[in-house]
Amino acid sequence: MKIVKLEHFHADGGWDTYSFLKITTDEGITGWSEFNESRRKGMTALIHGLGAALIGEDPCAIARIDAALYARSRSTAGGLTSHAIAAIENACLDIRGKALGVPVYELLGGAVRERMPVYWSRCSPPCAKAQEKACGSSSISTSTTSPRGCGASPKRSSRSISCGSKWTCSSPRR
Repeated sequence: MKIVKLEHFHADGGWDTYSFLKITTDEGITGWSEFNESRRKGMTALIHGLGAALIGEDPCAIARIDAALYARSRSTAGGLTSHAIAAIENACLDIRGKALGVPVYELLGGAVRERMPVYWSRCSPPCAKAQEKACGSSSISTSTTSPRGCGASPKRSSRSISCGSKWTCSSPRR
C-alpha cells in the first residue's frame, strides 16, 4: 500500500474553522485527521510541504514516517511543525487501523476505558438537538460571546440556558 494523495478540507464551524487532512492510498483506503489552521496560519501549507515527500510511501510504516518527517524538520522542531507532523501521523494511523480491520486504539496498546462521555463545545442550542441525534452527545458548551452562541447577543453573559432534556449550555463567567 502506498500514499497517493494528501488533501485538506476546511469547514466553517461558526466561530471557528475546522480543518481536516485526508490521505488516500493506492488501495482506496483513506485516513483522516483534524488539525487547527485558524490560530496557526500556514499549517495547511506546512502539512502539504512535509506530506509531498510521503507520496509513494507506505502509510503503515508510522515509525519510519515519523523519523523522516522529524529529520526534514529538525531545525524547526516543535510548534507548528509538530502539529503538522501529528496531523499526517494521525491520518496514517487511521489508514493502518482500517487496513488491519482494528480501531486505532489497538495500534496504541489498547483501550484505556470502555465508555467515555462525549462533550461537544462548538454548538449553539438550535443545532443541539441535531448534534445529539448525529453523535449521541449528552453535553455541550457554548459561549454567548459569539453572535451564534445560545441565541444571545454578542455581549458576554453568565447565564445558563437549558436547550432540551439533556442539553445545558453554560456561558463562561468573565
